[in-house]
Amino acid sequence: MIDRRFTQTQHRFASDDLETMSEAHRYQAHVFDLFRAYIGKRVLEVGAGIGTMSRSLLDVAEHVVGIEPNQACATRALAALGDHPRFELRVCHLEECDRASLVAERFDTIACVNVLEHIEDD
Repeated sequence: MIDRRFTQTQHRFASDDLETMSEAHRYQAHVFDLFRAYIGKRVLEVGAGIGTMSRSLLDVAEHVVGIEPNQACATRALAALGDHPRFELRVCHLEECDRASLVAERFDTIACVNVLEHIEDD
């Protein structure tokens, strides 16, 4: 068996899996409801995937910045949310982001759903 947890950003299968999971509407709603009450106005979503959770975050937040290193996922997220005026996507790993730029955003919430298992040194 191949452990793809730490190389997933290099493969298209991640976006295909997320597309399949996006159809699990009750699961997605349940996960979102677990932390909905804690979401502020300015949200950083680490691991935006194809934008499934981003869409829900935009229902309650004023501004959402997603970070997604997988190009296939990012392409799907931008197709779904790229025109949304309160959404921005950065295609990179969190460690590659300009720290000063992130600090300047003054996020009050950082969301990280089904992501930590893919970060080698979390």
